[in-house]
Amino acid sequence: MSNKEHPLLCTGQVVRNIRVGRQTQDRRPMKPQPTIITDDGDRRWRFPIGKKGYCEWDIDSRPRLCALQGMLEKSPFGKPGDVLWVREHWGYHGKTWEGKKPDQETIHVRYWADKSKRDIVVPNNTIEMPQNFKHPANYDKLDEIDQSIVDADLIREWWLRKKSIPSIHMHRWACRLFLTVKRVWVERVQDITDKDLWDSLYPGSWDRNDMVWCTEFEVKNRQEFPK
Repeated sequence: MSNKEHPLLCTGQVVRNIRVGRQTQDRRPMKPQPTIITDDGDRRWRFPIGKKGYCEWDIDSRPRLCALQGMLEKSPFGKPGDVLWVREHWGYHGKTWEGKKPDQETIHVRYWADKSKRDIVVPNNTIEMPQNFKHPANYDKLDEIDQSIVDADLIREWWLRKKSIPSIHMHRWACRLFLTVKRVWVERVQDITDKDLWDSLYPGSWDRNDMVWCTEFEVKNRQEFPK
């Protein structure tokens, strides 16, 4: 089975930690959470996999390797060998052009975690052009040439403005951090030492002692053009 890519939402602090090498692991709550079942006095964890399947393991242990393999389809980290591309708080604007629109466009990207910037050259069909511009009141009365002039000015204004965009809306072509998954496992949240940090991200999860997905990763150097 070939390796896959998975988007991973990260806060600014996590991005900074990864970039300087302070963080090589991550944890996220399992969704859905495993349930406890009782069969002839034997209590076990049960986790759904596939459409009708499930895996089980002893209440006082972590899932064995055979069970974990079946659960990985639900993991936000995928499986060992997969690649995580980090979605972070960002912004961008592009260069304007005169005359015919070029085949490629240089996009100025800013990463808010550390205020760094870089230029990315992408094919123009990579960028989703904005729709439903707010046209002037007399737009429908203009001839086709004048309408095209108005549209060009609106598009130029769109690309020139600096934008702040939440991480959930980051495009893959703008990503600067790719992580190779080295291993994936499951543990209880109270095995983690930093209660305050976890509670700030996932309120109530610590008191419930939720099951969490865990991964260890390494930063992957990518030379190819980001899609």
